[in-house]
Amino acid sequence: MRTVREPSREIPVVKQVDVLVAGGGTAGMVAGLFQTLNYIVFMALMAVCVASVHNVVGKTGYADLGGLFRSMPVTTAGFIVAALGIAGLPPFGGFAGRFLLYQSAVQVGAPLVIFLAIANFAGLAAYVRAINAAFFSGEGHESGLRDPLVSVGLIGVLVAVSLYLGLHPQPALDIIQSTLKELSIGAV
Repeated sequence: MRTVREPSREIPVVKQVDVLVAGGGTAGMVAGLFQTLNYIVFMALMAVCVASVHNVVGKTGYADLGGLFRSMPVTTAGFIVAALGIAGLPPFGGFAGRFLLYQSAVQVGAPLVIFLAIANFAGLAAYVRAINAAFFSGEGHESGLRDPLVSVGLIGVLVAVSLYLGLHPQPALDIIQSTLKELSIGAV
């Protein structure tokens, strides 16, 4: 895990190597673009959650947090959904994207699939650690803290988009495939 450090922020960044190395051809390209779309949704969700914590608590360093799930349950749930989605667990869009990437990788060869699975597990472990440190460990904060209303709305929309992409990926895949066909990229 690599950490991006700014004066008031500490955000875990796990590289999405699967998008870069999975399968070739049009199937791999469609899978990679679909997973990139999912990644954008999950990182936006995670950014909203981190901003929510920063605005309410004034800190984002894991050492300064802990126990936030009691006072910020929606933000906690949003961060968990983002982490599970990035890790490719169902029913979120990340699962559909990773499934397509793994399918594409199988066409290239088994060692690539094993590499993708290991990278995926490492990413999940990093996010589980972050979730525990920020939201569940520690004594918590004063009871006056609450999820900001704007954040609640944004988190709700982004979770809904993630669920839609996970449960109904075909419309997004059709758009990606038709765009590639229009651009004459690959035999779609």
